[in-house]
Amino acid sequence: MSSPVTATVGLNDHSLQVIANATMQLIVKVLDVQGHFITTVKRTLDEGIHESCFNLDELAEGSYVVNAFNGDRFMHSFHYVRTTTC
Repeated sequence: MSSPVTATVGLNDHSLQVIANATMQLIVKVLDVQGHFITTVKRTLDEGIHESCFNLDELAEGSYVVNAFNGDRFMHSFHYVRTTTC
């Protein structure tokens, strides 16, 4: 029997870092803090270390929730604050 796919996920300014022990379907859902859906990004990742870039610059200034899933299985939630740069 095979082991379930596991992944470690981290968020920096514009990308998710994912370490996967097998091929996985990364699904990232972005919502505003009121729970309104903003966007979904889907990527298939092979086993290994990945840095998946997302263009979060297009978001309006404010606070967001970024949820990461492996297929339909929830992995992690992040709080992201978009500020205007000088």
